[in-house]
Amino acid sequence: MYVIKSNLRNAYLTYDGWTTIEKGVLIGLQNVIRFTKRESELNQDKLPFGSVFVYFPQRRWKDMK
Repeated sequence: MYVIKSNLRNAYLTYDGWTTIEKGVLIGLQNVIRFTKRESELNQDKLPFGSVFVYFPQRRWKDMK
């Protein structure tokens, strides 16, 4: 899966805006918009200035289902 990362904001694009960092904790990561590899390739030229697609592997946490 790929996500959009803003190098200017140091944040990831979510359905509601951008993630934020509060007291060292990344807030809003569960809402990040996800793209397939092909979608990221096709939309590479449509990103906002300072943003890039980055590979973000699916995470599985022991304490969350």
